[in-house]
Amino acid sequence: MPDPGWSPRWYLDFPLCCVLSPVSPSSNSINPASIHPKYLLSDICTWQPDLGIVDGVTRRENIPRVLARVDHAIRPSLNSLPATLVFPDPIASSIVLSYSKYYSMPHADVAESCLPDCSHWTISNSSRSSYF
Repeated sequence: MPDPGWSPRWYLDFPLCCVLSPVSPSSNSINPASIHPKYLLSDICTWQPDLGIVDGVTRRENIPRVLARVDHAIRPSLNSLPATLVFPDPIASSIVLSYSKYYSMPHADVAESCLPDCSHWTISNSSRSSYF
């Protein structure tokens, strides 16, 4: 299970079959166990470093039918039907699935990088000088 201290960016590597569950046992939604483990959260969501969120709003083109079904099941549709699949916390609190929430997100104070801080590195240009 994900830890609340993890970067939300790490959730993109999780298989959908492991992080989704039906809203109720009698839900007529897709069964998460039937989703092939090769499909990851990154297949339907993207990382937005300037917002510090997992973006589930920006649509992907030409996705397999099973992913389209998952996409419709995780978000309330335009006709206000409730979601039938949900993510566990803290994943759910890091994924933005509605346009209204997406457009009201403040920019992150510090955009999270995929690389560690390298500001302390010294790179030698020659034997006589170096750049900081």
